[in-house]
Amino acid sequence: MKEEKKLEKLLDTRLQSTLFIMSDGELKSQLQEFQRDLEISS
Repeated sequence: MKEEKKLEKLLDTRLQSTLFIMSDGELKSQLQEFQRDLEISS
């Protein structure tokens, strides 16, 4: 459970930093990549 929280925090931080430099389309594909990475690692 603790690992999940750490991962969420990491993703939040990465998302916030990418929000500033990405358009909506790029952000959506980035989110899909995050989800794929999470599925692979779990």
